[in-house]
Amino acid sequence: MPKFKPNTFKEIYCPVCGTLNIVERNQMGPTFHVEGMQDIDVLHDLFYCPNEEQDWHMEATDLRYKIQGISSEQVCELYQRDLDEILEAHACHLPESGKFLIVYDEIRQLKQEILAKGKEIYTIEFEMDYGPERHSIYFFDKKFYLVISDYEFEDDLKDYSTFAEAFANPVLNTAIENTAAITTSVFSVEEIKKMVKFLIFEEKTILINGEPHCVKYLPPEVE
Repeated sequence: MPKFKPNTFKEIYCPVCGTLNIVERNQMGPTFHVEGMQDIDVLHDLFYCPNEEQDWHMEATDLRYKIQGISSEQVCELYQRDLDEILEAHACHLPESGKFLIVYDEIRQLKQEILAKGKEIYTIEFEMDYGPERHSIYFFDKKFYLVISDYEFEDDLKDYSTFAEAFANPVLNTAIENTAAITTSVFSVEEIKKMVKFLIFEEKTILINGEPHCVKYLPPEVE
């Protein structure tokens, strides 16, 4: 059952059958980001499809995963035909808008206002398999906001009183193999290299403040 940060999503529709999810608001417990870590409970909203335990729904879910992971167009068409038959037999209708995650208006408006009126202080960009991803720090209304391109991320729109507190978040100060660029209005290239943890095990060129620089993993210094 999907677990999301509280009071962000007004409605969620099942990506398999299109049914409006049942929601249990403000639950305490581990989410998928901290699963397996002891004594860490996080406030979250729990969404689940009322059909998810039905045999036909589990079969449809399996077909959907197979379609996403198969490169053969012919096999994909066969799986899609089977999936369409199941959904039609159970009168399933996907949202006409094509949107399955409906964000509360005030949350969406806050992010839009921060992006439009706030000052971008720092941004790290990633090229992921599912598309580009951006993690940024914006200064807005006397606070430093963590702004992520995905509403689902737990720390999206989290605010801090200082830049240092915001930058301490590992989603901002850690570069991985998928990192494409780091941009900041307040730090030089050398300052960024000293501050960011480059977890890149082979040499890789990324853009730092618009210029290409070769970076690689440096183990921590032993005192």
